[in-house]
Amino acid sequence: MNNNQKQAIQKLRSRGISLSKIADEVGLPVNTVKSFCRRNSIGGNLCKNCGQPLVSTARRKPKTFCCTACRQAWWRRNQEQMNLKAVRHFICAGCSRPFDGYGNNRSRKYCSRGCYIAHRYGVP
Repeated sequence: MNNNQKQAIQKLRSRGISLSKIADEVGLPVNTVKSFCRRNSIGGNLCKNCGQPLVSTARRKPKTFCCTACRQAWWRRNQEQMNLKAVRHFICAGCSRPFDGYGNNRSRKYCSRGCYIAHRYGVP
């Protein structure tokens, strides 16, 4: 890798261009570009949802999203990427509709808090 390629990688990465597009443009393998960026702490620190630059805190895990709203919006659009291993299927005691529960809670009876209140207190 020559100096021109290094400068091009820095310039393109600072504009938020993906590693694969940079690799195509510079003429290097993607893993070479990725290694160069990682070793030199170059860019790539952009919000996955909106592309806004992220400010990292020392001694902390690097951020992926700029705010909670961006994180929730991205996961809503990319639900197929979730690795849900502990999904359990239940039937709501209030409305009798099936629902899925996630996590260690094996004793869920209601699909929502509204269903619980309506069934428990007779509120329609």
